[in-house]
Amino acid sequence: MQAVALEDFRRVAACARAAEAEEGTGWDALRRFVGEAGSDLLLAGRLSAWFVAAWDSLRADPENLRLRRSLMEVLDRMVSRAQQEGAVRRDVTGGDVALLLARVLRPLPGLSEGLDDPERHLAVVLDGLRPVPAADPPLPGRPPASGELG
Repeated sequence: MQAVALEDFRRVAACARAAEAEEGTGWDALRRFVGEAGSDLLLAGRLSAWFVAAWDSLRADPENLRLRRSLMEVLDRMVSRAQQEGAVRRDVTGGDVALLLARVLRPLPGLSEGLDDPERHLAVVLDGLRPVPAADPPLPGRPPASGELG
């Protein structure tokens, strides 16, 4: 399981680097990453739910830690770039995006057929990252720093 999870995470990190390098805007890079990495991230979510003990040991693996840090650096840059372009709320971090993806892509037991639609839910999450009118309140709580998720 550990080898499968590491290979899956390598694909996710490569997808993030490619999106950042090839897209013209931070928002386009973020959208591409979420769209293309969704299936690999979905697999990671399912593996973490099904193999909890193995997942716990993977979290300490040096290659996994390196990949996680690398991915968080790219996510931070994409979010920052999109914020500078005015395409993402100023109070969102790369850590927010990572945690949102982890939550959205974690399987929910007992859902009726057709309700577990990761593509739709990822689109809703991306839409929620967009800037809001100044009259809207800031997000509650403290934004997670990338280093806290590594």
